[in-house]
Amino acid sequence: MSRRKEKIVNTQKNNRRAFVILLVTAAVAVILVVLLLLEQNGVFYRGQTNPEIQIIAPERADDVLRSEGIYQYGLLKDGTVMLISASPEEGEEISITVPETLGGYRVTAIGQSCFALLMDLKTLVIPEGVTYIGRGFLYGTVNITLYLPSSLSQIETLAFEGCSAPDEIRYAGTAEQWAAVRKGSGNSVLSRVVTS
Repeated sequence: MSRRKEKIVNTQKNNRRAFVILLVTAAVAVILVVLLLLEQNGVFYRGQTNPEIQIIAPERADDVLRSEGIYQYGLLKDGTVMLISASPEEGEEISITVPETLGGYRVTAIGQSCFALLMDLKTLVIPEGVTYIGRGFLYGTVNITLYLPSSLSQIETLAFEGCSAPDEIRYAGTAEQWAAVRKGSGNSVLSRVVTS
């Protein structure tokens, strides 16, 4: 091969390398910008993503999982209960009304992924006294009607993660009470809530 051809081939290889490096650098820059925008909009969950809204998850008193009927629950440090999961019998359409007490303790919290993957769940009534709803509590559910209590004070970041938008969300309190509920980011579906 002549020196001239060799020089042309080397130049072409260098140009291809430079182009690939430029392309990879541009792709990385685009990915970083997208990740930054997602982070700023609260899409990523790192505890609390919106410093203006303080969501404080209730603390468990112990790691003991207790059961009553279809419910599994844990005792909280304040002497109340967090509902951990529900295991109803499968059916065409499941309707769940969470009891106000379990094991003689008041239910005040709905835990993370509590009703996850209950595909047949069509109606969920959360009782008065519940103040906290955890992340992904309806994960995997579709076409559900949800009733929220006026006692609700906190809804965790990404509480509706992984579920189709509920058909209907009804809140037992007034519009003013609803406005006072602390709502973590990633819960845009809550804009459709109907108040009393």
